[in-house]
Amino acid sequence: MDNRYLAGAAIVSVAAFALAGCVGPPPRINVENDAAGAARLQSEIVFSEVGHQIDEGSGPPDVLTIDDAIRRSVLGSPQVQSSIARVRQAQATSRQARLLPNPVLSIAVRFPEHGGKPTVDAGLTADLIAVLSRPGQSRAADNRLRAAAADAVTTVLDVMSEVQERYVAVQTNEALLVVLHDRAGIVERLLGISRSRLEL
Repeated sequence: MDNRYLAGAAIVSVAAFALAGCVGPPPRINVENDAAGAARLQSEIVFSEVGHQIDEGSGPPDVLTIDDAIRRSVLGSPQVQSSIARVRQAQATSRQARLLPNPVLSIAVRFPEHGGKPTVDAGLTADLIAVLSRPGQSRAADNRLRAAAADAVTTVLDVMSEVQERYVAVQTNEALLVVLHDRAGIVERLLGISRSRLEL
């Protein structure tokens, strides 16, 4: 009866130990696609570990539309690239939080005092606290991953907003420049009329 009780307790403890270490897969987050969708781009934002060229191979078009300005700014923005890098780091942390700790193999050799064969004890242990804390650590890592992904999309929206404000400001200045040229032409005509009256 004692052996049955010990066997049952061992099975229950192994099952509890296994359940404590079970965690699901990390959340599937495609921040490049989500950010491109927020910016209304036709393709994903490509994460680049190396910075982009300052001068792109293709020059700007004769007329820069607002959609093209947004696309160029979002794809070449260092803020967007660094926010995507933070998401990649959070994804790696989330995967790392799901890994089991490395087991520790311990070997003890005891030599008897009066000769004879040495006794070898081998043990294989795992960090119980690390296994029990895995679900909480993985949930925290997943929350940090979701926050980093939301921050990346927010960064894209901030870059978009800044480009739109600058684009509107430039368009307004160009319209004012046309008005100023017209006024300068009117002033030149008035000046010509005034000079012709003075000559009479």
